[in-house]
Amino acid sequence: MYLILITSILGISFAIGFAASGIWNKNSAQWKAFPTFYTFLPAVISILVFHFLQRTWSFGYLSFYKFDLVYIAAGIVIPLVVFIVNVFLMRFVFHYQMKDGIDWRKSILELPLNVLLILIFIAGEEIGWRGFLQKLLIDEFGVVTGIVILGLVWGIWHAPIALKGFNMGSHFWAEAFILYPFMCVCLSMPMALITIQSGSIWPALLFHAVNNSLGGIGLMLFDRKGSLMDIVPNIVTGVLLLLPFAFFL
Repeated sequence: MYLILITSILGISFAIGFAASGIWNKNSAQWKAFPTFYTFLPAVISILVFHFLQRTWSFGYLSFYKFDLVYIAAGIVIPLVVFIVNVFLMRFVFHYQMKDGIDWRKSILELPLNVLLILIFIAGEEIGWRGFLQKLLIDEFGVVTGIVILGLVWGIWHAPIALKGFNMGSHFWAEAFILYPFMCVCLSMPMALITIQSGSIWPALLFHAVNNSLGGIGLMLFDRKGSLMDIVPNIVTGVLLLLPFAFFL
């Protein structure tokens, strides 16, 4: 089933994503709104494919009714620690200059609201990735290999958005084929641990929402160098995240 699910998610998502990319200009209102729609595709496709194959409706193998506070807290704290490590590396190891006039108070106050808003949209991804595919890939390939495959699928799925220069402008190919796949593998390790241990999708939902919210803040903090060096701090942070959680898994 995992192969049908992966083929369906990537095939349909790419067909819609690259069609939209060809129709709409990067700066158009339609394209700016499109990623919000795109995030729902893994869930919708997974639910429909699962229903077609199993003749039952399901939101995946993880529970929406379990609320383990320890793992929910881990889903919030881990991306926060990752963000702090990444900021430290960029500032003191790679010597990026921080922008002037950053309104820290506003950013911190808006963070909870941003997390709640993003939570709604990334549910579409997490139902597909952690809810359905994670268990299927682990059962087929084992824990670490299964999670690596899941991370690669998750990363490559971003290609229609990334190739439009979503974060890195002229280095869109590095964003699509290096940064996203690598970071999604790294992030999938702690997300697998907290969802496997809790049996709940909520730790992954919060992890993803907090990570994306902090990532938005991170993009505003530093003057980027406009080169491939911009991906290096993230890769170093990813390695530091990957190794301990791969060991725990």
